[in-house]
Amino acid sequence: MSPAAHTNGMTDHIIRGRDVGGAPNDTRFGEHKRTSDDITLTGAASPAGLSFDGPPLERLKLDQGPRAISYLTRDDEDNESELILDAPYQRGSVWDDTRRANLIKSVLLGLPTGNITINTQPYGPDSGTAVVNVVDGKQRIEALRGFVRSGYPIPAPWLSEQEVTATTDVPGWPAPGVYFKDTHIAFQRSFSRTPFTVVEAHLDTIEEEAELFRLINAGGVEQTDETMANALAVEQGRAG
Repeated sequence: MSPAAHTNGMTDHIIRGRDVGGAPNDTRFGEHKRTSDDITLTGAASPAGLSFDGPPLERLKLDQGPRAISYLTRDDEDNESELILDAPYQRGSVWDDTRRANLIKSVLLGLPTGNITINTQPYGPDSGTAVVNVVDGKQRIEALRGFVRSGYPIPAPWLSEQEVTATTDVPGWPAPGVYFKDTHIAFQRSFSRTPFTVVEAHLDTIEEEAELFRLINAGGVEQTDETMANALAVEQGRAG
């Protein structure tokens, strides 16, 4: 199968419920982990979680449009400006290879994969290079990069025989896997051209970025393990 032609409240938990195959946000912020006494989250019903001062809210000026997967996955030295994944407000890398492979499956099926949100500041502190922080979509970008750099395989039956040049036995899998490097060049080019919707903001400060991150991620409610297990049972025809 080939790929298809392809503002201020705070809740008790900040959830990443919209990422395809994702895991909920947690308190792992990589190098930027905060101690519990440094973080205060107020309940959704509490007015303390809202902002009541300042001028009336104005709509942000956002640029939105399709960007090819190649924009998100090419090496940093090939980018006009580096996509920075580890801004201070970001969590760590929390997706395992199964979640990452399921994102690739969604891409191949042509399913919605959500917006990638970035913020572009014109100049970095030490150079004339634009600073582009990834506000929302870090896990998806890491999954895409991992796949195109052959960091993990996907099940070979997801692709047609014409798209696969070699397969690999994967421990525990009932069928062989295939790495990106072992797919036909036509598939690689088609996959790399697949578009993702990228929303680009132009905020001036890291504090504004952090608020954007919080607001994007505060709207969801976490799916429980029981709900996900039930959906899988229905998918596999095991639900009674």
